[in-house]
Amino acid sequence: MINKQQGFTLIELMISLVLALLIIAAVGQVYVISVRTATVQEAGSSILDANVFGLQHIENNIRMAGLGLSEASKASAVDSGVLAGGANAEAVRALGNLTTDLLSRDALDATTTNTNGGGSDQLTIQYRAPVNMRDCEGNLVLGPRTGVLEMPGNPVGPIDGQIIIERYFVRANGDTLELRCDAGLYVSDVIVEDGGQGTADATILTGATEQNNIHRFGDDGALIVSGIDDFQVRFGVANGDGIHYVTPTEYNGMGANTAIIAIQLGLLTKGSVSSIDAPENPTYTILGNQVGMKDGQGRFIRRVYETNIMLRNSRGRS
Repeated sequence: MINKQQGFTLIELMISLVLALLIIAAVGQVYVISVRTATVQEAGSSILDANVFGLQHIENNIRMAGLGLSEASKASAVDSGVLAGGANAEAVRALGNLTTDLLSRDALDATTTNTNGGGSDQLTIQYRAPVNMRDCEGNLVLGPRTGVLEMPGNPVGPIDGQIIIERYFVRANGDTLELRCDAGLYVSDVIVEDGGQGTADATILTGATEQNNIHRFGDDGALIVSGIDDFQVRFGVANGDGIHYVTPTEYNGMGANTAIIAIQLGLLTKGSVSSIDAPENPTYTILGNQVGMKDGQGRFIRRVYETNIMLRNSRGRS
């Protein structure tokens, strides 16, 4: 009796190998597509966070600029809602612990941007706390309360809310640029005794009872958004044709009574991971100016976010 051996013929084996290779290639392609999709989604998520949790958070605070202070953000006013240089730089000398490098200005230096635009800008605003609230660093700031003012007889009476001063700027943290906020506070009255509405947080009272003496301001501040490539600021001033937008430097060259009635912000953000789907040599338009990326910035998905904020507490006109 002859035993026949069972097995694959050479043709069957070759067909099986081809099918296996096709299946492996298909699985590999699905994997590559999945990885690329996940990368794009992760990059998009981080960019979305910058817009939703970063820029919108800043907008809410900037809208309060000038609240409880001057009715017009003018360069000559110490109580201007927007603190800029030029004529205002002399006026703000009345505020202790405030130097001109902490004022609103443009093109800080080349280390504050990843573009060839020169440098990111800085925005400094101030407003009076209408109630007990938190500044952009999360510190408690007191609203109107009862205390003792330096007046004849030292009577107990109402005290205005503390004045919050906030500075938005870009700083390098290793290879990453971060949009940060530095916040301080001061009072406009000479306070003998401040009850602080019963608060147990002594830090909001210590150093903040002297008139026009800014407390806890001028440090690295708190992180707002990470993964920033550029941050631009423009001031809106009124003219015969409506609103004209200028850089902080251009504004400093205007008359001392020129009121700022709006603020434009431009933010160039990038994803948290590189992507081969991103362009190699991209250019972006930020507040009307076209910029390119510096060499060696890698291929990242980037987006430009712009916003225009009308200053509700500034009713002045130039």
